[in-house]
Amino acid sequence: MGKSKMLKNIVYSVILLVLIIISLVIFKTNLFVESNDIKSLINISSLSSEFMDNYFSDIKDLNSSGTDNLLIIISKREIEKTYGATKVVKAPNNQYILKYKTKDEMTNAMDKLKDGDGVLSVEENVKSQLTADDNDSTINSTSKYNSWGIEKMGLDKAFNTIDEKKLNDVEVAILDSGCDMDLFKKYYGDKIVKVHNVLDDNEKMYDNNGHGTHIAGTIAEGTMDNVKIIPVKTTDSNTIDTVNEITAINWLLYNTDVDVINMSFGSNASLNAFYQTIEAAKEKNVIAVAAAGNDNNSYRNYPASYDNTISIASVDNQLNKSDFSNYGQTINFATPGSDIRSIMGSYTQISQNKNNNDDDDHEIISGTSMATPHGVCAVALLKGFNHDLTMNDTISLLKKHVVDLGQDGWDPMYGYGFIDFSNAKFCDGNECDEYSVFKKDDKSNTVKLDLGTDSYESLYNYGNNTNLLNMKVKVYYSDTEYVTKDLGELNDVKIENYDPYVEGEQIVTIKYNNQTINKKVINHLDDGWIYSDLNSGTITIKGINQKENYPKYIEIPKSYK
Repeated sequence: MGKSKMLKNIVYSVILLVLIIISLVIFKTNLFVESNDIKSLINISSLSSEFMDNYFSDIKDLNSSGTDNLLIIISKREIEKTYGATKVVKAPNNQYILKYKTKDEMTNAMDKLKDGDGVLSVEENVKSQLTADDNDSTINSTSKYNSWGIEKMGLDKAFNTIDEKKLNDVEVAILDSGCDMDLFKKYYGDKIVKVHNVLDDNEKMYDNNGHGTHIAGTIAEGTMDNVKIIPVKTTDSNTIDTVNEITAINWLLYNTDVDVINMSFGSNASLNAFYQTIEAAKEKNVIAVAAAGNDNNSYRNYPASYDNTISIASVDNQLNKSDFSNYGQTINFATPGSDIRSIMGSYTQISQNKNNNDDDDHEIISGTSMATPHGVCAVALLKGFNHDLTMNDTISLLKKHVVDLGQDGWDPMYGYGFIDFSNAKFCDGNECDEYSVFKKDDKSNTVKLDLGTDSYESLYNYGNNTNLLNMKVKVYYSDTEYVTKDLGELNDVKIENYDPYVEGEQIVTIKYNNQTINKKVINHLDDGWIYSDLNSGTITIKGINQKENYPKYIEIPKSYK
């Protein structure tokens, strides 16, 4: 193979790789219909109390008779033909739930309904798994809190520096296996303000599984008294029907002023109906925080992989990725999920399976299920300062207070990093940011660069702005802690006043994270691309001069000066 052909193949490979990466980042969901079509049918705010009462009662009947062989449909028009359904439930947001006697009848109806006039999607009800890990969990912690994560995330320091009287009340809902009310009150008093049992459409709250109680305890411990908790019972086992997940959110939107929703469950199925329901919550600035999953792979787990949720991965107490935690293009943040201690009755399924490895009121378990409530604590803290924070606002604010683990900037293992408020300066009413959450001068977690004092001699590629990306820099996370990286490994770096056409010395401005540094750069014409003649008016590329596999970034110039 000739050198020019080889170079061309390299360029094409680089371009293809970039396009693949971009597509993975942009497309966080794999929905089958246009999201705008789904959003246009959201109508829960305009429905009558009679409609909603009938809906909740019908869901109770479905749960009583079994949730097998259910279809969830989104349709622009009321469904006229049901193709043998034994029951039809009208749900908010132009959704319909159809029940069939057998799997075959449901499958046949599914194929026919897809061709129905106005039908946007026809989906089978799926079961999500509660995302607690099955591994044995032990802990040797000196923390004064049940969860070592409270101190690791700096939540305890936030408690000590914030005037709680100035915070808004924040309502946090937990869609899960319920809550042991007596056990919760024993340790956390009256932080629970409302409860609902979707399965029976009543206020009877209990938890034979233990998963929901454990999560409620973590949120109670990791938040101040302005945060109120709403357990919503959606299952009696380790799995949750999508129909009940949707119903729980609809109940919250219709009956409460919920601000944050904890979703410690997931499946590999992306459903339009579930996405639409979460979108209805998002339109009211309700923030859904979801578990990334416990399969230790990059497969997408829903609802965490929807673009309208905040996806939480798990780390251990050394801030390493938990060995069970999922990773991938949809991860937003990492929080503590390994060996988390919280309240749980010894009679529960999980405690029995773990041989009650703690006292009768507590259990130590692991999972992204346990990481999610830590993320919820962080979101609830911010919401206490500003009820109007959108999901995007919240992500932007959290990104300012992370420990950047793994690769610099966002990476698939930890997302934007480990949430940490240890050095945060919260708004006290004076000189605050645009969101009224942090002080304007809060630069406690600002990453600083050290480019050194020596000149940088670039691996020169004529006309190529990537010449400086191999420059070694020290990235400081504190006065003493730093890592050495290539400039090209950092996200959001701005290079100004650099002329890639000039040979010799020049002063280049590099901006990163509110820091501006001037650096002397020397371009050498004999590095990078090998040209036949730069003075003839025509560029002829003869090859590339690689030194120690550099340059890493290549670009064919269209012209030269």
